[in-house]
Amino acid sequence: MSKFLPLLLAFTGLSEASLRAQEPVFEDQMRGFLKEHCLLCHDDFEPEAGLDLSRFTTSGDALAASEVWFAVEERLLKGDMPPDSEPKPPRDEVASALAWIAAEYGSVDPETAPPGQVVLRRLNAVEYENSIRDIFEIEFDAKGFFPADTVGHGFDTVGEALSVSELSLERYLEAAELIAAEAIILERRGAPKKHRYTRELKTDKGGEFRNDTVWLPRVAEARATHFFPRDGEYLLRFSGWSTKGGDEVAKVALKLDGETLDVFDVPGTRTDPNNHEFKVRVSKGKHLVAARFINDFFKPGLGEGKSRDRNVMITAIEVVGPVDPPKLSSFQQHITSDEVAGTKSHRDRKNRILKYLAERIWRRPISRIELGRLERTVPEGAILEEAVRLGLAVLLSSPNFIYRIEFGEDAKEGEDAAPITDWELATRLSYFLWSTTPDEELRRLAARGTLSDPEVLAEQTNRLLASPRSIALAENFATQWLQIGVLNEAAPDAELFPEFDEELRLAMREETLRFFNHVLREGLPAATLLEADFSLLNERLAEHYGVPGVEGEMMRVISLKETPRRGLLGHGSVLTATSNPTRTSPVRRGKWVLEALLGTPPPPPPPGNDSLMPDTEQSGATLRERFERHRDDASCAVCHDRIDPIGFSMENYDPIGRWRTESEGQVINSSGEFPDGHTFNGPVGMARHLLEGDDFERALAEKLLVYALGRGLERTDRGHVAKILEGASPDLSLKGMIKAVIHTRAFTMLSTDSNR
Repeated sequence: MSKFLPLLLAFTGLSEASLRAQEPVFEDQMRGFLKEHCLLCHDDFEPEAGLDLSRFTTSGDALAASEVWFAVEERLLKGDMPPDSEPKPPRDEVASALAWIAAEYGSVDPETAPPGQVVLRRLNAVEYENSIRDIFEIEFDAKGFFPADTVGHGFDTVGEALSVSELSLERYLEAAELIAAEAIILERRGAPKKHRYTRELKTDKGGEFRNDTVWLPRVAEARATHFFPRDGEYLLRFSGWSTKGGDEVAKVALKLDGETLDVFDVPGTRTDPNNHEFKVRVSKGKHLVAARFINDFFKPGLGEGKSRDRNVMITAIEVVGPVDPPKLSSFQQHITSDEVAGTKSHRDRKNRILKYLAERIWRRPISRIELGRLERTVPEGAILEEAVRLGLAVLLSSPNFIYRIEFGEDAKEGEDAAPITDWELATRLSYFLWSTTPDEELRRLAARGTLSDPEVLAEQTNRLLASPRSIALAENFATQWLQIGVLNEAAPDAELFPEFDEELRLAMREETLRFFNHVLREGLPAATLLEADFSLLNERLAEHYGVPGVEGEMMRVISLKETPRRGLLGHGSVLTATSNPTRTSPVRRGKWVLEALLGTPPPPPPPGNDSLMPDTEQSGATLRERFERHRDDASCAVCHDRIDPIGFSMENYDPIGRWRTESEGQVINSSGEFPDGHTFNGPVGMARHLLEGDDFERALAEKLLVYALGRGLERTDRGHVAKILEGASPDLSLKGMIKAVIHTRAFTMLSTDSNR
């Protein structure tokens, strides 16, 4: 209990002497505590939240259900169990119960809490995409290429949720080959590739096929869709002939994607066809190539010997190329330079390049044995570029890239935890703050073994947070924490809310991401997220909010002091994402506050009570009155007494986030009272109450820790959460909390006790 003592003293307010007298055993004291304060609701007959505590009669029974005592401890520490409707147990009895849990399950002391086990994590789609971009300068659509990532504990960075299916494995292999082929361009040898289109040609109604020839008796065109393998120069060739008509020679326009490149004469005959070519620079991808007859002539009344009918016959359209030498990317130029590859033999150059690539791709040095295996995957006699491309595909399809594998340093004798290696620390830091692979400076410090030095780690944390790349925290952490990803699917009723369009949807999302990023970069208190009297708006969103004087598309800081709108609770992204298509949803809004901002999600509703279906007798009542009658059901009131006051405090905001004072023809009542007796009025009053303690900051610290570690929290992680809050004090800034996460034992160490 000694390790647990400081935190327990802080939570209970008892003296050390009185607390040490509480060393309990389960049978003597814990069972009595449960019987007196818990079993009224949590017995074996319809237990609340499915939690039956009556089944624990011995220490053996209790110790076999650690997750139960984790939940009990959490509720006791937060003081929300027993509920306010029941008598609260004396503090010394609570301390006794908490001391038993601590004695049996270990310390949650901030200085000694174990770091925990991190589940093997694969890169999610965003991390994969960003890593490919930053290593190879290649844009690869991983989100569209791979199956959708699953979410655990609210985030798609959690290892236990990031499974790999057979389909995923196939896609990883395919992606590795595609990326390797784009990253390493093979020098063209021999004649350029040529594709001849004849029967594949499509034609307008005015054209027809005759003996593998496209006959154009009037203005019309023949066309084909061709895939150009890379950016470069290509030859477009026309082959055909014409018949005479009038005084002009037949003319054809050569076109690319509908735009005319060249106009030329076609004087040829069936026995001596005309050939014409045009060189053009084309971007990689599919493009439409066409030849269009543009000067038709037909006068059947002309006399004998006169040219009466001008037609064009196309025998082929060819695409040749690329015909220019490939332009190597700066990445390929760098890795094949003497600086990386050296100047010695072909084999030595190849191995130096593969070793360099492995360190970047696997985020650690490659061993001699691994390098030997990699060598053997490359056929003897392969040219350098081909060898590197093959080796690159192997590196990218390896678990060492796809997964973030951590072994840690060797633990000291008797220790149950060990530091992670500097390479692993570089990886954790970079993916936490940037959602991408470590950059050159982090790799350099990891290679030196100095990144784990606390001062160096602090400097690098500041550098990464100051970089524009730290917007990844807003895009990937804040989007999931605040659950605004569903804004993409929000569909407010078009007849009721014609103002809602894609431009407004995008502006709402940008407001929240840029607001979070502003609070982070300016070092503002985390509480600013709830009470800020400013936001980042552009003209479209300011007009929607009724804020005058904002012009242009650019988001910028705008004061909201003269408005009732404050913090995240006034963001259109949140308000729209938590509404129904035709009306607001106090339940969804209240649940969002409890879940996202306070970390205390309500349990699922009882079967059959998952929606509000007012009967006709209630149809004349306001939405709030209908909900109040709904709460007359005791099984509903347990959760709705917490949810509804929060949800109705935000009722001044309509389903697309506009401020209003009336709804359904009546003045909105946004006052409320919590079960603990606290009263408030409107979203500002409710937010002020949420910030009276440190529940919001504690919940935010927990969310940051889950996101950073890629695992759900264990009971001993309370020590790390306490360390984060302590490290970010006194102002509890968002930036300070993020820095404090990085300096916890949970972030910099691994548990070595596999039985924990």
